[in-house]
Amino acid sequence: MKKRIKKLNNLKILFLLPFLFISCTHFFYHPDSFLYFDPKAVGYPYKDVYFKSSDGTKLHGWYFKNQTKKTKGTIIQFHGNAQNISAHSPGLVWMIKEGYNLFTFDYRGFGLSEGAPYPKGVHEDALAALTLSFETHQSQSKGQFIIIGQSLGGAIVARALKDFKYKNSVDLLVLDSTFASYQDVAFRALNRRFLTRLLSPLAYLVVSDNYSPEDHFEDLGIRTLVIHSQKDDVVDFKNGEDVYRLLNKSSGNKTDFWVTKDPLHINFFSIVNKDNQKRFLFFLDNLEIPKKLHLAR
Repeated sequence: MKKRIKKLNNLKILFLLPFLFISCTHFFYHPDSFLYFDPKAVGYPYKDVYFKSSDGTKLHGWYFKNQTKKTKGTIIQFHGNAQNISAHSPGLVWMIKEGYNLFTFDYRGFGLSEGAPYPKGVHEDALAALTLSFETHQSQSKGQFIIIGQSLGGAIVARALKDFKYKNSVDLLVLDSTFASYQDVAFRALNRRFLTRLLSPLAYLVVSDNYSPEDHFEDLGIRTLVIHSQKDDVVDFKNGEDVYRLLNKSSGNKTDFWVTKDPLHINFFSIVNKDNQKRFLFFLDNLEIPKKLHLAR
């Protein structure tokens, strides 16, 4: 009888696995093409940029040119797992009035980019965007080349940097509310909800870490700023601690950790958070000063 019950339970797990796999895969990508925010309508003009990923998939982005007399550098944004650039660009577009060019783009399947998202394809999209933005920066601009990866975007770009031929020319990598392992973040997301808690260990069976940055942080060699809220209700704070710990395994990584108490996910750079804006701009102006740990007030 016990063997029969055990066999039945095993069959139940096998039956649930494909549904959990679909759920976990869907968890990472929630694209749409809705226009949430039109920057031009509020004084932030941009240029539509179309470029191709390595497999020929046509991608779309927005390029915002610095609006001040002196260009301090270029920022490329890697947004999170939902919506599209029109929902995420408001968080950084204010920087074009502070001396920085901004390039933000959509992965395949998001916004006006063609195709459908999957890990390898999104990885190739990240490399294409990095190359385009850096070569444009190199030919047209001066100053710093800064990468800001938010939530899923942080994991995507941190892994892509391993294969980025201009990696040594990156002045700063900002990892905002992100994670080191797809398996870990899926496990923690499932574990925090009562209805999915029992299934959470299966995240390690059905979620792939092939394109996770976890094993590549130690060799990154880029000045990095990690930002994470202790109250983040989407990507648990433990994920941010993991990222910081992995980066600090190597003495070659200069890493700062800003811990906040913001109840919202990826809200540090919000256009209404003036104090955070001042703090970040001051940090950029003083990149040459090595620091270890910063705690938000």
